[in-house]
Amino acid sequence: MIYLDTSVYLRILLNDVGALKLRAGLNMVTSELFQIEVNRTLDRLRLESKISDLKLVELKMRSHDFFASIEIFELSTEIRERAAAAFPTIVATLDALHLATALAIRTENYPKLKICTQDEQMARCAVALGFSLVK
Repeated sequence: MIYLDTSVYLRILLNDVGALKLRAGLNMVTSELFQIEVNRTLDRLRLESKISDLKLVELKMRSHDFFASIEIFELSTEIRERAAAAFPTIVATLDALHLATALAIRTENYPKLKICTQDEQMARCAVALGFSLVK
């Protein structure tokens, strides 16, 4: 099972040259934060005239289909409290929420959960928390 960080999906969605290649058929989980980040990024790109209205609709439809294909976990009180607590390395707020979600998922559902991220700071913290990384 793989915890998918938004950084990976957005690079794939936007055809970024440095995007990771995810194999078909992978079982993926993420936080409800993922949907918020994707939609906010797409709206920002449209407002900055980096994508057209037509492209926005296409990307949002693709994202909606993708959201339906993965398991999405809510940001529970416990997850929010863990995200507010200390981490072993420097980690940004949204990454702390992702990592706290991954910790809860690993504890409750998938003990061999791996993290897939293209954010170096988040990857460093994930390893310090005992996660393996998908590259």
